[in-house]
Amino acid sequence: MGASTYSWDRWTGSATLLSAVGTNSVVDLLGVSSMLLSYGNNNPTYVILARSNGVVDLSGLANLTGPGSGGVLELDVDSGGQVKLDSAQQFSQNLRFNLGVPVFQLPQAVS
Repeated sequence: MGASTYSWDRWTGSATLLSAVGTNSVVDLLGVSSMLLSYGNNNPTYVILARSNGVVDLSGLANLTGPGSGGVLELDVDSGGQVKLDSAQQFSQNLRFNLGVPVFQLPQAVS
């Protein structure tokens, strides 16, 4: 059984947190229900990347919260990649969506 919380508490600046690039490349974090990010130094950008048919599965995540305090969490999805956020209902604190796909769904999001 994997951890239900994904946390990043390093203060080293920008980083790619999760990356799936290429067909059959899958980061399976379906069991993660919580993501905690520290804000870091020098206004970091933290990236979750899915490209060229790669898949980052965060389907179990209910809330997606960026690092706040000047940092940004960027979801970078391009060329057939997928970031699955099927259960995510709330999004807050410095999130940026960089989308190069024709469809990106957030089926449970509330306004």
